[in-house]
Amino acid sequence: KILIPIDFSTASCYALYYAEWFSLVYPSELVALNVIRENKAGEEVIEQNQQQLKKFTTSYPNKIDEKLLGVGEIKLLTRKGKVVEQIVKTAVEEGADMIILGTRAKHQIWEYFLGSISTDLVQQSPVPVMVIPEGAAFEPIKEIAFATKINLAEEAAFLWLQELAHQIEAKVNQVFINIFPTDFSDKKEEEWQVYRGSDTLNSVTMVREKTVSTGLQYYLQQHPAQILALYLPDRTTIRKILRSNFTKQMVYNTKIPILLFKE
Repeated sequence: KILIPIDFSTASCYALYYAEWFSLVYPSELVALNVIRENKAGEEVIEQNQQQLKKFTTSYPNKIDEKLLGVGEIKLLTRKGKVVEQIVKTAVEEGADMIILGTRAKHQIWEYFLGSISTDLVQQSPVPVMVIPEGAAFEPIKEIAFATKINLAEEAAFLWLQELAHQIEAKVNQVFINIFPTDFSDKKEEEWQVYRGSDTLNSVTMVREKTVSTGLQYYLQQHPAQILALYLPDRTTIRKILRSNFTKQMVYNTKIPILLFKE
C-alpha cells in the first residue's frame, strides 16, 4: 500500500503518476492524502478539497496514457492539521508500506519542500519515503543502486532492501564512493568483495571521486539504475543529507527516484 501526499502541485502530480505506474507493474493499493492547515479547515473547505482531490486523481483518456485507466480505485483522504503529523498518522492508520513524495525543481522552493517537510517526514515516518524529482518518469525497477559505507550499522537495512528487491524482482547493486583514496591507484572504479552477514560475500563497486555526489553520478552513468537507495541511520544524518548540496545535485542531475529509509 502506497500513500501519496497531494498538494495539487506539479510535483505531486509526478508523484501520483509514478505511484500509478508502480501499481500497474507491482500490484499496490493507492491512498492519496491532502492535508489542510487546521485554521482553514471548515467543513465547506474540507468538502471543496475532497472534490479537488477527486478531480486531481481522475484519469481522462484524452489527457493521459490509456494504460493508466487500469489503475484500481484510489482511496481519497482529506485531513486537517500539521502536514507531517497527518501524513505520519495516516501512514500508520492505513498500514502503508511506502510514502511516495514529489519534489519541486525550483530552487527557491527547495528549502521548504525538501527541507523541513521532507526532513521531518523521513525522521518520523514509520515506512520508507520515495522522493520523485519533478519530471521523472516511471521505469520498471530492475536495478537498485545502494549507496553504502560498508559498515555493520547497515546490515539490517541492507537485508531489508534485498527483501524489497526480491519482492519486485530487482537487483541491489552496492556502490561505495571513495573520496579519500589512500592507495593512489589510477583506476576509476574497482569491484570489491565484502562480507554481509556472517559468511556471505557481496560485490561492491568502489568508485574513486572527489565528492560523493559526483561519484554517484559517475556510477549511475556507467551502471544505470531505476532507484537510488540511501540508508539514513539517525536524525543527524537525515538532516545532513536532506539539507545538503548532495541531495540537490542528485535530484536535479539524476532524475531518478531516491528511496530514503531508516532502521
